Amino acid sequence: MAAIYGRETNGANLLEMKRVVQYIAPNCQIVPAKSHDEIVHPEREAYIEVGGQRVGNLYELHPGLLDRGRAAILDLDLDALQALPSQRQAYRSLRRFPTSSFDLSIVAPAHTLVADLESKLRHLAGDGLVSLQFLLIFPLPPDKKSVSFRLTLGADDRTLTADEVTRTRERVVEGLKSAGYELRE
Repeated sequence: MAAIYGRETNGANLLEMKRVVQYIAPNCQIVPAKSHDEIVHPEREAYIEVGGQRVGNLYELHPGLLDRGRAAILDLDLDALQALPSQRQAYRSLRRFPTSSFDLSIVAPAHTLVADLESKLRHLAGDGLVSLQFLLIFPLPPDKKSVSFRLTLGADDRTLTADEVTRTRERVVEGLKSAGYELRE
């Protein structure tokens, strides 16, 4: 079990704990949950699953338990993680061709899950997406937030042209706009 407490109320502690989980179990899934436990924040809990098996919880303490600030808790069953079949990834050779990256900042309702935005971006970017990196969350009034990502595109057999990268970026932007999101410049 691990915990982080911060006097601020921006929720960064929960994201730090999520990063810890993703470092320990890179193939994990963070599954949003609603708790009925009195000590758990009703909107800030998730199960941690690896290969469909639940191996822990990630949550914030209920705000009524703290005078100020937030406390994030990570409860991970390391024995259950070790008992799972190996999740080692096969060796992948270094890329022979360069990649191209671009950043997007998505304006979304404050309660939108980052995982939902990541999923939408992966779908919209398609097969050319080499990596998707979450960068930061910036709160916006009233009741919105800006969520920033870096998308890296590439191909295994050649260098992508500027037009290919631009078309992918435009497809992602149009897909986000048609889903009701706006982008921050």
